[in-house]
Amino acid sequence: MATTSSRALLRAFAAFSLFVATAAAADADPTCGASSPPPSSSSPSLVDITAPVDASLVTWEKADGLGASHRVQSSSRADGDDANVSELAFGAHTGTHVDAPRHFARDSDAGIETLYLSWMNGPAMVIDAFDVPALTAEALASLDIPRGVERVVFRTDNTRRRLMRLRAFQRDYVAFTEDGARWMVDFRPDVKTIGVDYVSVAAYDHLVAAHRVLLEAGKVPLEGLVIPEESVRSGWWRLHCAPLLLMGSDGAPARACVVNIASLPPSLPHSLTRSRGRGHGRSRRPRGRRPRRHRLPAGRRRVVFILPAEPERFPALLEPLVRVLHALLDALPAVHRLERHPARDLVVLPLRLVDDLVHLSPRDLQAAERRA
Repeated sequence: MATTSSRALLRAFAAFSLFVATAAAADADPTCGASSPPPSSSSPSLVDITAPVDASLVTWEKADGLGASHRVQSSSRADGDDANVSELAFGAHTGTHVDAPRHFARDSDAGIETLYLSWMNGPAMVIDAFDVPALTAEALASLDIPRGVERVVFRTDNTRRRLMRLRAFQRDYVAFTEDGARWMVDFRPDVKTIGVDYVSVAAYDHLVAAHRVLLEAGKVPLEGLVIPEESVRSGWWRLHCAPLLLMGSDGAPARACVVNIASLPPSLPHSLTRSRGRGHGRSRRPRGRRPRRHRLPAGRRRVVFILPAEPERFPALLEPLVRVLHALLDALPAVHRLERHPARDLVVLPLRLVDDLVHLSPRDLQAAERRA
């Protein structure tokens, strides 16, 4: 349990962070050099990007797909049984799936259970990388991959060739080369989850080397995605992915979807604040004067300030917050364009900081401004 002085320090530093981010975003270019605008409200609000598991599903180095034997009905009502019961038989890297470090990493035996769901769920950038034979360092450097982004989904010629819908495995799919993987690690270190539109994040001729570079750097490959151009525009989306919790496994099948950020609620969701009471998420507060809520000037409200939600990134108050703040300030233009809508005044922070921030008084914020 944090001490009173520690809590005060945390609140003051969080307030300082909010002031710096808001002031910097107030004068930012609305386009921020984006390759495309955020998805419009006319786009589908939720798009399933999971590959259907059936007999024709493309499978690694197989010409005839997954095959009908992937699901066997061991009990059938048609045969007089009380219920229909199916048994599944396919690999952990079938269809849309997530790789764990132990799949290729030489320095880790960590299974799928060691991956935090927060790494695979949250704001994500869908990047179009068409007309390139592989995701090399040169190709990646030419793309508009914003600094500070934590989740990236690459849509390549694999999608236009409909490779995920072809039964036969194709060796000439587009994926990461070894130098491309190294570029991601060196020049976009904040990226945690990397999604691709075929069954492997690594190109066929770089299968081992590219996997090792990414997995040994702590990246999470999300493979086998189906990302239709007609319903998923390039740009910012909210990614949701949940791999099966197969303890000790080197991979796991997953269900994945993207949500149009234009369809998100126009204000800070009540569920982001800590609930202390019963029923309807209401919070109990000590009796007495309600804390005053400070409202920023209208021109400075349209900013989304994001800090990673992983608890291990916030062990001891000050040093981790400084590191996160510097990373976010470097990536502020990308963060600013994530949800820049006049009706939205969102401040998205780790749950433990939300109450401190939304109840800061003007005096607290003025003090933080003087420190800045």
